[in-house]
Amino acid sequence: MTATISITESALLTALRAFLLGIVAGEVIRAQGNRAAMPVGDFCTMTPLFVTGLSTNRVTYTDPGSNPGTGNNGRSSRWDCQLDFYGPSAADHAATVATLIRTDYACEQFAASGVDMQPLYAGEPKQTTLINAEQQFENRWTVEFSAQFNPVVSTPQDFAAALTVAPASVDARFPT
Repeated sequence: MTATISITESALLTALRAFLLGIVAGEVIRAQGNRAAMPVGDFCTMTPLFVTGLSTNRVTYTDPGSNPGTGNNGRSSRWDCQLDFYGPSAADHAATVATLIRTDYACEQFAASGVDMQPLYAGEPKQTTLINAEQQFENRWTVEFSAQFNPVVSTPQDFAAALTVAPASVDARFPT
């Protein structure tokens, strides 16, 4: 058994994408796809930025009665993701997302996703115009999104149901 993590980056992106598809028009895709043309019209890209630990590890153990069991190390973490909105409605979509992230609506949508993740906040929308391959300006607005999630990393752990202690006489001297 290798180490496993309970909440993957893919799960975080899927939950965020589902939220975005419910409130903005157009496609929502992961950024940094090689050899892929930009979609036409309104769309949003998601670029994971970093994960920051918010707590020390919490350790629990699962003993199934036979070896191996698991050692579970969890910690609260903050996940930051850059959202870039393109197209004629980019400014409106960025403002909508930046506003709704701070609401009960967003909390309920992320809770319904089944991923242990909740939005913390979003930065203010910024115009970050892009010059494309044809040297034309593309309308782009950027919002940085932050959420808390609580991943658990599980590793193999041996357990003992009973131990037998057998003292043995050792003829040894240890200097003081």
